[in-house]
Amino acid sequence: MWDAPGVEAVSAPSALAWVAEASGDVEAASVVEDAVGAITANSRISAPVSAEQGEGGGPHLEYLLETDPVLRTRLVSLRRPKTGEHLTVTSNGRGDWRVGDRPAPELSGALDVDIRATPLTNTLPMRRLGLEVGEEREIEVAYIDTETFAVFLDRQRYRRLSRTRYLFQAADGSFEREIATDEQSFVLSYPGLFTRL
Repeated sequence: MWDAPGVEAVSAPSALAWVAEASGDVEAASVVEDAVGAITANSRISAPVSAEQGEGGGPHLEYLLETDPVLRTRLVSLRRPKTGEHLTVTSNGRGDWRVGDRPAPELSGALDVDIRATPLTNTLPMRRLGLEVGEEREIEVAYIDTETFAVFLDRQRYRRLSRTRYLFQAADGSFEREIATDEQSFVLSYPGLFTRL
């Protein structure tokens, strides 16, 4: 795990865990909101323990995520502990991105990131947008494919169905799910993909 220098927690970190329904991978995340509302999350994603694996061999993906006070993504750092492969994606919070050391104009305009392997990144736009029930908004995100570490622009739509339910859709209509959350918009159920433990 990474340290997050300069981040002063104003409350105990939220310990969150999800299981990926298809693979059985388990994510354990620590989420801290600082005094001005910025979020820092440290997370580990591990394969399920089996009789053959014994202890399971530790996490196969770790990530650090940081936002600014209005929940625009500023930093994502991913690492595969077993291979040392890593990826760093940064933003100035105004839609300008860098992937590693190179500018990434292809991501221009996105304020959020969507990390394929976790439902945690759905929380950020759901909270940031502040939608009223019945309201919807289309956004652009920097989508990170955690299988390949490819990063590309993706258009998504959120519609708030109730205080704790959202309809998530790919803007091209190719995918949709009704997501259930807790009162802080952390995902409880993302049918077919993730379930909170």
